Formats: sequence, structure tokens, C-alpha cells
Amino acid sequence: MSEYQYYEFIAIDKPLTSKQMTEMREVSTRANITATSFVNEYNYGDFKGNPKKWIEKYFDAFVYTANWCSCQFMLRVPLDCLSTKTVQAFQFSMLETFEITKTETHWILHWLLNESENYDRFGEEYGGSGWMGRLAPLRDELLRGDLRSLYLGWLSGIHEFNDDTLEPPIPAGLGELTATQTALVEFLEIDIDFVNAAAMASAPLVDNRSDADHQIWLDSLSTEQSKPFLHLLLEGRGQEAERQLKSEFFTWQREQSNNPTAQSKNRKVSEVRTLAEKAEEERKEREAIAAKELKERNAIAAKKAAIEKERKREVHLRMMLTNTQAHWANADSHAQRANASGYDEAARMIKDLADAYKLAGDMSDFKEPFTKFVNAHEKRRALMDRLKKEKLL
Repeated sequence: MSEYQYYEFIAIDKPLTSKQMTEMREVSTRANITATSFVNEYNYGDFKGNPKKWIEKYFDAFVYTANWCSCQFMLRVPLDCLSTKTVQAFQFSMLETFEITKTETHWILHWLLNESENYDRFGEEYGGSGWMGRLAPLRDELLRGDLRSLYLGWLSGIHEFNDDTLEPPIPAGLGELTATQTALVEFLEIDIDFVNAAAMASAPLVDNRSDADHQIWLDSLSTEQSKPFLHLLLEGRGQEAERQLKSEFFTWQREQSNNPTAQSKNRKVSEVRTLAEKAEEERKEREAIAAKELKERNAIAAKKAAIEKERKREVHLRMMLTNTQAHWANADSHAQRANASGYDEAARMIKDLADAYKLAGDMSDFKEPFTKFVNAHEKRRALMDRLKKEKLL
């Protein structure tokens, strides 16, 4: 298999300038570059830039896949999106699958899968263009204070920790992941049994968004605080205005929460592993029950289908008995075509006629026209072989 790599960057908060797009073109002459994206595929050679530096300087999200079963996803979020305390809770020096770094203005979150053995998946995803659309919404979730993607990043590397390591704060809602969080689980190939084990200690998700919250926050804004958003709208940067406005609102909303992160006592990795083993057993039991039920349903459906098929065939055979002379003539016409398809159709029709006479309980009426048919075509050995196969000779 030839080498293949896919790179995709997107700008969300702010479009690229002409100067920035020119800088990117100097790095790649073949890439598809727009004011909000950079996409390139490599079947040979390599990307000449530094993805992390590009995220720091230009973009808000990055997806990378390679056909040697490696993939990466990066997000850039404003510093006020995550508190230093939260970042410290999810930073582990030995963790290679997830890291958070800081720039002057942003946090860079980096999820990584390096040792996949799922060659079929990377073969099917040859191109990788579908992942950005599935994963990029994680950024909005983080802006809303949803930390489940951080916990999933830690969980993706749980095998790197010793038994006594404590898990990070457990966010609510691990038992009801969003579509984009489920995509992250697939992207990083996180063991679903560990996800289920983590969910056992996760509180139910509570939707804190409300029109009342919106109104309270809007009423608290001064004219000076509102002007930056209005200026962005007047400049035609509506998307940027919306995102900045939402970021400010979600920051305020998180500050109103008494306990935004921890929902349960942190467990040891050994406890999570034990729960994962239990979750695996329960999952396999459910799958076995589901497989048995499916097998039973399929058997019932197959029986019903067979009965219905037999009923339709009986109707067909009884209809043949109403005009057997025409069917014998039709079989003779197919035989005289002297080709394989004609012989096949003639043999099929005669078999149906035999079954029809048998259904009527009188095979004596079948013998005379059948003998006449055989005498007329006995030199057609291929046809005779077909009749023998149908056990008519």
C-alpha cells in the first residue's frame, strides 16, 4: 500500500488574512486554501509546516490521518474557556494520547492515536475528510463548559497508568455522550467498556441553558461591553461576533455554577479497570441475548417467508392447471430456441407442470404430453440433462 496522509485545518473565530493565505501557499502549492481552511493530501512527501504552530497562529481545529493507523485532532480555545485548575486536573506527564498546552491567548488541546491495529478502519477512512465535521463541534461544547471530551482524552490513555493513579474529575453526562463525543471515542478507538465503567460514577447531565439565564446576562452587560460585538456585526463578521458572545455568556454561566467539574469521588485506575471488566461481561451477556433474540426473530421471519412463498407457488401451479395446453406449447417454444437459456426455461416450466399435476393428485394426465415433449426433443442432450437434474427422467 502506498503512503497516504491527510491534513485539514479550519479557522472558526476569525478568517485568515490575505497575507496568511500567501504564507500557507508558500508551504504548499497543491493545498486547497480558503479564508477559513487548509486541506491537503499527501501520497508521497510530507507536510512542510508544523501543525501545532499553525494551530497557535492561524487555526482553531486540526485533523490528521495517515494510512499507517495514526491520527490526531487538535483544538484551540480561548484561555478563559478553561481554568488553570481544570487544565491541571487533566494534565498527566506520562499521558501520550492527550495533552494541553498554553499560548499567550489560547489553550491547545491535542488528542492522539498512534498505535491502532484497525487497518480496515483506516482503509475505509482513506481520505479522512469526514472527521472534521464530526469532531469540530467539540469546541463549542468546551466553550459551554462541557468537559467530557477532556475526560475522554484521559480515558484514551488509561492503559499508560499504574493501578494507584487517580482519575481526573468526573464530568456529568458520560453515560449520555453527544454525537461529536461519540465520534471522538471512535476516532481514538477508546474501549467502550471503559467508557461504560467511567459512566457508572458520572452524574446525569443537567441542561443549565435557559431563556432566563440569557436575559439575566444580557441585562448585566453595559453599553461598553456590548460595543465590541456590535462592531463585529457591522464589519460583516457575524460568525465571529456570535462565537465571542457565546464564549462570554458561557464563561459567565460557568461562574454561576457551584460545582462545574467534579461530580463524584475520584477513583483509582485499578477500580476503573475492574468496573470495565464487569461492564465487558455485562455487554457480552446483552449481546448474547440480543443475538439469540435476533436469531429467533430471523427464524420466525424465514418460516413465515417460506410459508408465503409456498402459498404463492401453489396459487401459480393451480393457475397453470387452468390452461396446461398453452404451457406445454410455451415449453416447446423455449426448447426450440436451442440455447442454454431456452433449455433452462423449458425445464423450469415442465417441472412446474409436474408439480401442478401432482398438486391436483393425478400424474396420469402429465405422462402423455411429457412423453410427447421428450420424443420431440430427445436429441437435445443438454435439455435432457436438465430434465434429469429435475428428476423428471
